Amino acid sequence: MNEITVVHQDQDSFAILIRDHVFHVDQPCAGGYDAGPTAPELFVASVAACAAHNGRRHLKEHGLPYSGLEVGVDFTMAPGAPPRVAEITLTARVPWPLTADELAGLRVALTGGSVHAALRLPPVVTAATEAAPEPTPV
Repeated sequence: MNEITVVHQDQDSFAILIRDHVFHVDQPCAGGYDAGPTAPELFVASVAACAAHNGRRHLKEHGLPYSGLEVGVDFTMAPGAPPRVAEITLTARVPWPLTADELAGLRVALTGGSVHAALRLPPVVTAATEAAPEPTPV
């Protein structure tokens, strides 16, 4: 299993430690400092990053240019509770002409990655808790 650690920084700001990388998330509307994207924004960015990776791979495998590929993403939150991402729209942009068939293949590739698969077939999510032991009396 790959472990990622999320460490509280201040108010609603957290640092995410992934291998040798540090990302920051924050909830500015809930008392944070806007020190980074919100967790839902990071989630949606992960979907877009996976789509971009798969789109580039698809273009390369079909002998098409891929330099300059850009994937934009728009999302909406569901009204009411619980708060959740309700809709994600990915748009691949290429700075060169593609045929209708090439565009269709690219569109399919955008939704063929591991992150998108986890949305279609959700993983089992479990939660555990740990606390420091009571200090031993001296």
